[in-house]
Amino acid sequence: LCFAALVSAQVPSAVSAAFQQAMPGSNATFVQEGPLWKAQLTENGKQVFYTYTAEGAYQFKEITLTKTEVPSAIMQNMEQRFETGNNNVNTYEGVAKREFNDGTVYYEYQFSNGGSHVEVFYSEAGQIVKRNVFQ
Repeated sequence: LCFAALVSAQVPSAVSAAFQQAMPGSNATFVQEGPLWKAQLTENGKQVFYTYTAEGAYQFKEITLTKTEVPSAIMQNMEQRFETGNNNVNTYEGVAKREFNDGTVYYEYQFSNGGSHVEVFYSEAGQIVKRNVFQ
């Protein structure tokens, strides 16, 4: 995951207040990813990110997973598309699960290809719903 860790003084007060209201007494490291702010902590041995806008609006929870924790049909699709295809020029970086307040769940597959970092999001039905490419 590509984040820059920031000291708490740099985190918008709305973000830290929203996190403390949702998770009283929890300590987190805040990181910024584009316009979003993530509170990073460990829950049940997993790296977890609670994501907010700079105004403190909660967006989603992201849980870092192992490949075996992703539904097998989705993981097989991810591996076929991005590991065995493309002449194996992709470098696997990780998988995660995003849980939104409305119950929507996305599985995220991350890899690098040359100088690019790529995130591909799958629905629970196994369809690609979004792709982000960062240089």
